[in-house]
Amino acid sequence: MINYQDLLPNQWKITFDGVDISPFFYVKSTSGRGVMGREVNTATIGNRPGGFLRGVRVPVRVITIEVLFAFSSEEELKKKQEELTYILHTDEPKPLVFHDEPDRTYYAVFESISENEEQGGIQSATLTFICPDPKKYGEPKQYVFDPGIQSFTNPGYADIEPKIECVFTEAGTSYEVSFLNDDESIYKTIKVVYNFIAGDTLVIDSAKRKVTCNGNLIMAALQVQSDWFNIPPQRPIKLKFSHKSSIKFDVAFL
Repeated sequence: MINYQDLLPNQWKITFDGVDISPFFYVKSTSGRGVMGREVNTATIGNRPGGFLRGVRVPVRVITIEVLFAFSSEEELKKKQEELTYILHTDEPKPLVFHDEPDRTYYAVFESISENEEQGGIQSATLTFICPDPKKYGEPKQYVFDPGIQSFTNPGYADIEPKIECVFTEAGTSYEVSFLNDDESIYKTIKVVYNFIAGDTLVIDSAKRKVTCNGNLIMAALQVQSDWFNIPPQRPIKLKFSHKSSIKFDVAFL
């Protein structure tokens, strides 16, 4: 029985949901991890030449992996594909990491496979993954800020949706964090009105649009005038905190 992985070990490591899936195949090529395209929405006016820009958006990311399955027999091929199917069929996006980008994580869900003819345990195919969140993520970061106006620069190359945390050192009835304009007027603000006591931990999770106190959901405490905000990359911004707080996020890239 021929063991191709022993004869020619696969140097192209890929992990999905924490599982090394590279022993199942050899990677021929990948796509969808380079320069990220955008959807450009334009409109025309009558017979006027050209058009005008209405807006742009970043679509979902599609990652394809061209692979070669190589096993000693058709029977072994089918058994290995059954095992791979079990690993790939998740109900939600899971971390997808490639060996040539070990410090970047994509959150992907397996969509489909396009197969070519198999011969004696050998078969080429293309695996397609969809990333509903088109960003890829780097290392986690945490910054601590005192009350008042503070400057902050997002070190990544894409917007982040921060998780803001405050541990109350004394009782309080509200918490507020604001994203300021350059003139320090309020651009967007998030305000929570709640009877906090010393030791309470408030978490405002922008990505999940959730507010919790000590792990318990307190969405009724979120004031109607609150406006969730993202933090743009690579430029200093000003934030105003009512209490000492920390911001946690994974550095994001496109």
